[in-house]
Amino acid sequence: VHRVVEDFVVQLGCPHSREDPFGQMVGTGGPEVGTYHNYGQNVTERRWKGLGGAVIRDEYPKPSNTRFTLSMANTGEKNTGGSQFFINVEDNFELDWSTP
Repeated sequence: VHRVVEDFVVQLGCPHSREDPFGQMVGTGGPEVGTYHNYGQNVTERRWKGLGGAVIRDEYPKPSNTRFTLSMANTGEKNTGGSQFFINVEDNFELDWSTP
């Protein structure tokens, strides 16, 4: 865990938080460029270099951002999800269906 926002989210997954949990780089890292298996679609996909590390294309599942769901974090730009994700501790419908 590298960020907790009360009544909003708990954010995890930044590789920089392992080395220096209070450093300035925490919250900026992502996975390495390479391939991963998309189990939802049963295909192998490639991560490419983008903002915040290697990225995975955006997906918009339903329902989204309801209390206790898991969501992919991004930089606010399209297709910038990487290794970071967050747990919604409340319904966060204002995050739904927005395409950065």
